[in-house]
Amino acid sequence: MKTIVTSIMLIFLFTSVLGQESESVYPKIGEKIAPFQLTGAGNDGDKVITSEQLKGKFTILDFWSKYCGACIASFPKMDSLQKSFSDDLQTILIGYLDDQQRIKSVFDLHKRKNNLNLTTVYDTAVFNRFRVHGVPHLVWIDKSGIVKAVTLPQDANKENISKFIKGEDFDFEDMSFDSRKKTNFDISKPFLIKGNGGQEDNYLVRSILTKWEEGMPISGPGQITKRTKRIECLKMNIESLYHTAFFTNVNNGSPNWNFPIFETKDSLKFKGDDNLFYCYSLSSPPGFILGVQLQRIMQNELKNYFGYGARIEKRDLPCWKLVVINKQNLEEFKSKSSDKISYWDDSGGYVYNTAMENIASFIGSRLKPALNVVDATYIDFKIDMGFNIDMSDYESVRRALKRYGLDLILSSTQQNVLVITDFQDERLLSRQ
Repeated sequence: MKTIVTSIMLIFLFTSVLGQESESVYPKIGEKIAPFQLTGAGNDGDKVITSEQLKGKFTILDFWSKYCGACIASFPKMDSLQKSFSDDLQTILIGYLDDQQRIKSVFDLHKRKNNLNLTTVYDTAVFNRFRVHGVPHLVWIDKSGIVKAVTLPQDANKENISKFIKGEDFDFEDMSFDSRKKTNFDISKPFLIKGNGGQEDNYLVRSILTKWEEGMPISGPGQITKRTKRIECLKMNIESLYHTAFFTNVNNGSPNWNFPIFETKDSLKFKGDDNLFYCYSLSSPPGFILGVQLQRIMQNELKNYFGYGARIEKRDLPCWKLVVINKQNLEEFKSKSSDKISYWDDSGGYVYNTAMENIASFIGSRLKPALNVVDATYIDFKIDMGFNIDMSDYESVRRALKRYGLDLILSSTQQNVLVITDFQDERLLSRQ
């Protein structure tokens, strides 16, 4: 697969916060692992796992952080491998615990989504002790406590694990600290890829664009805010990439129209054919480039590669308007709750102590056709309400709303819309 690096990668040496040299006992392949303990285990985080307890087991320590998309994408695979080799293998996820401890909620989300059953701990000290300078990072320890490999998740597969358990040698890319101390450079290969010329995370800005292929991960960028440090768009067509670059964090007092307007000679390039999906990754170290600045970089790179310009305009476009038809009826549902609670999915949901504009947004996220729902109730009090219906069905939603003295009507309003145009300048790269 051809990988295109579309922006300059600038070298900057980052050093982990380590203790004294005597406290750092990084794993060396072929040698016995130094004694260690992992804190933050168990449902309440009050359990400790020690290296002594792992004796007699084949163990993989899988280090990760909440910012590592590749780490998170590997969770289902690692969970499947653990289940396949459950009699002999112990896989332990070790999360880098930041001050706000948000990593726990990140893992819980993916645990529920993918039905994961992996042993998990959160222990920053062992990152420093083992000199884990980047994630993902897997340490393979046999039942005698000997380090057999230090790898990326790509090398964790059934064939290698089977050989690992049998005590046989297996092929892997060496990611141990000893191997990464070398800075050999092969000029025929891309700089920093697989450690070529330095560590892979030694950059100030890094962007990669590839065609999506079967078996690659699928992921969206989420909400881009002023604190966003990276943009990951995995399996997206051109339309979605442009939408992310220009639209993810735009409001300007008007709702955002969900569909771009094409003023191009060929709009077929934007359709979701499997041959036209891409993966785009843009990242920067903490505090260097954030949020909207990342989007601006992405905008320029998409224009240079695909040859289309884009801009955001305000245009009068269709919408649903949420209106009051019986205010007296609506006032019966004025919130009596002090807690703001909401849950919404395709079969309905409930809200407590919630503003009308948020209720309009919830409805609009599910309704078909997928037009924006604009709050036109002019209600200044919070509401408690709940539905148990098909949220994609317009008439079902209307019937449910009328119980509360509300209705949806088809209307129009000024909305932010992405306009995609042909770009006349010579393209820097071929589309082929």
